[in-house]
Amino acid sequence: MRRHRDQVFAGGWEPIVDLATFYALAEALGDSKRRTVRRGIKRHLLTGIARCSLCGQGMGTRTPKPGGGVRYACVNAPGRKGCGRVTILAGPTEEIVERITAQSSRLIDCGLPIETVTTEAELSSLRTGRAEDQASLEQLARDHYSEHVISRAEFLAARMPLQERIAAAERLIDQAAMSRPEVCSEEVPTSQDSGESGIEERRRLITACLEKVLIRPAPRPGTRRFDPTRISVVSRAGEVLAVVQSATMAFELHDGDGNVRLAL
Repeated sequence: MRRHRDQVFAGGWEPIVDLATFYALAEALGDSKRRTVRRGIKRHLLTGIARCSLCGQGMGTRTPKPGGGVRYACVNAPGRKGCGRVTILAGPTEEIVERITAQSSRLIDCGLPIETVTTEAELSSLRTGRAEDQASLEQLARDHYSEHVISRAEFLAARMPLQERIAAAERLIDQAAMSRPEVCSEEVPTSQDSGESGIEERRRLITACLEKVLIRPAPRPGTRRFDPTRISVVSRAGEVLAVVQSATMAFELHDGDGNVRLAL
């Protein structure tokens, strides 16, 4: 076969395998569970999560000068479309974001399901249901690509609710890991974990609750002092929550109406 834009045409050569085998193989090879090589390991906690509030581009990290700390930066360079106008110290920013996600069960509009997992039995049932839905999804692919017993329209219609249930189960499992670690057999990594596996686990907990972290520019260009009020977070429900300083000089997380959601 050959592809041109969104159309696929039969090739003028002898096929190595039949079409059904080709689609079945493509489905199997595309299964993320088969991956044995971990790609794209992030060295910093908020890479790809922190975004510039001016241009919306993901923020990378800037190599610190001697005596300075790592900074998240909107990079303007060949291959990078950032505006280059926003930077912020990485360490304190990560600490603020992890404080927020550690208390995510108090964010009613966090975007996670309102119901919570409270017992080991509920968590086990959730994992079993997720595994069953994943198996059903695999069988659905075989029915369409290999056995040809259902049409593409039927395949797509049946696939969506399965994917939604799997995603909802994974969000609940993540929520249990964040707000009720006692129901999980694994220890939840803390901010002291610096290895790749620790960073990936911490990133997973953050992205389970937050869609992104927005960083605003400093009030005056060239300001180096860390200011938490430049940080806002966007929940999975799309709610924007801003870090503000209270009258008592403490920092709080406020919603768009000015209501206090968390004390940081």
